[in-house]
Amino acid sequence: MRGFLIICLLAFCPVFSFAQNTVTVEPPFWWEGMVYNKLELLVHGKNISALQPKIISGSVTLNAVVRPESPNYLILQVEINNQASGGFQIELTDKKGKTSSSYWFELKKRAENSAQRKGFNSSDAVYLILPDRFANADTTNDSRPELIEKANRSKSLGRHGGDIKGITQNLGYISSLGFTAVWLNPVQENNQNASTYHGYAITDFYAIDARLGSNSDYLEFVEECHKKGLKVIMDMVFNHCGTNNKLANDPPSPDWFNQWPEFTRPNYKGEVISDPYASDYDKIKMNNGWFDVTMADFNQKNPHVLNYLTQNSIWWIEYAGLNGIRMDTYPYPDKDAMAVWAKTVMAEYPYFNIVGESWLSLPSHTAFWQQNPKLPAGENTNLKSVTDFPLYYSVIQALNEPDGWFEGWSRIYNILSQDFLYPDPQSLLIFPDNHDIERFATSIGADFAKYKLGMVFYATTRGIPQFYYGTELMMESTPYSDHGSYRRDYPGGWPGDSINAFLSFGLSQHQIMARDFLKEILLWRKDKEVVHTGKLKHFLPENNVYVYCRYNANETIMVVLNKNTETTRLNLNRFNECLSGFAMGYDILSKKEFELKGSLLLEPLTPIILELKK
Repeated sequence: MRGFLIICLLAFCPVFSFAQNTVTVEPPFWWEGMVYNKLELLVHGKNISALQPKIISGSVTLNAVVRPESPNYLILQVEINNQASGGFQIELTDKKGKTSSSYWFELKKRAENSAQRKGFNSSDAVYLILPDRFANADTTNDSRPELIEKANRSKSLGRHGGDIKGITQNLGYISSLGFTAVWLNPVQENNQNASTYHGYAITDFYAIDARLGSNSDYLEFVEECHKKGLKVIMDMVFNHCGTNNKLANDPPSPDWFNQWPEFTRPNYKGEVISDPYASDYDKIKMNNGWFDVTMADFNQKNPHVLNYLTQNSIWWIEYAGLNGIRMDTYPYPDKDAMAVWAKTVMAEYPYFNIVGESWLSLPSHTAFWQQNPKLPAGENTNLKSVTDFPLYYSVIQALNEPDGWFEGWSRIYNILSQDFLYPDPQSLLIFPDNHDIERFATSIGADFAKYKLGMVFYATTRGIPQFYYGTELMMESTPYSDHGSYRRDYPGGWPGDSINAFLSFGLSQHQIMARDFLKEILLWRKDKEVVHTGKLKHFLPENNVYVYCRYNANETIMVVLNKNTETTRLNLNRFNECLSGFAMGYDILSKKEFELKGSLLLEPLTPIILELKK
């Protein structure tokens, strides 16, 4: 009980005592003047359902008291009117009307222009970090007495000690590479027996995992990001929670979680949700199966569950000053409930952004999840951004196989040609790799020429580019025994590391070249509105060369990706619709100027980014 109390205090949970019993309230506090002003306060404590709650406030109304099946919960449905300020008193009384305990629930003042905060978008380049594997600035929190799993850097799936302070200390390095947004894999508490480093089995939705730091450390991280012009994206998980979460150990009611006679996984086939012929059996298994044995599957059809999760996401946005959410396993929870969630969040923050992880291989299945669908069978998910796995698969194939009718560059061309399915392809999150898949360098055989072609493509095509920590160094994922291979420690993040990428100490020439190449592109991209929002026009690949233009009323750039292993002459006549009116092109990579007449001589396995000049 003492450990639990410490955790709650670290998470700023309101705690009051009743007959020597620890009672918690979630959310722990709220704000004045919110659109979302009807809260469900989840009060937890042993046998508290027998108590009678009362709100003492002239501007806050207790509309209803819900007593779930568990005797250890009360759900207080309160409404906060526009005149409410400061907070209100919660009193719990026994059957005789005697006050057993009381708590002051704080209503904080909102930060100025909080509702107008800007989300991440196609003007950004996102840097994805797995916090446990990036940098260890505080070795004293590697293991914590109140948390089960201790640090063991020798295990690929163990805790390695990376923390929030380590990331904060290296924000200057991230910013210097040209990145404008940072996405951290989940940082909330994961108090499970093993493999807790990834963060996806949350045991306290309001607390930062103490092995990563504290809530205060996270607030400082966000503040420092904003000072350096970096937006912050928080990874959230609403499909499931860790089995050691108090909600899983003592659910308010049996239907808070999807139950099975025996452990049942989903089929991991998100396609069944949009499939007009899918069986109910397959859909139910997809939505209700447990992602893993340590991950209890939430039932979002229960309105109290949906309210709990919605309040938690709004709480973190307002509390920490977030610019975006990456929602894990988006097709796995109840689709209708998640549409309500997204609509509620966007009503509070109209310029915010949410990207849903939709690990699907076809554009038609992916497009189903983006808001304002064009597809006849689609329903509005209210989800602005979706992960573009179809494009990811096509790029790997395009770089690794000879060109053909369907192969090579045609893979990318054919995927992009299906963008008519998307309501807003510019808002798709595109990526060469992430924490769940083989690292890009490994996928292309550590070939630097292919790396350059891939990086140029991701930096200049439509969408929001996201790069995984270490991609700038061509980090590889070997051996292939488990997911820990994809999530190796960043060199220089630990005391005594022989290689320090932050200080450019011990790096190979190969690593320096890779980092400097991506840095050059991203710094150039940072102020290129034509790449952020310009239209895309591409040409059928020919002779192992793929050409496309990005253009707006003010500027045009032409990208040429040459996969030939020998010098190639590119006839410019077929590109006149992009080149008309322009006499010269300046290649930002080679720093050479080209006359746009007749043909271009292309170096082997080399990309060109031409800024067109009149």
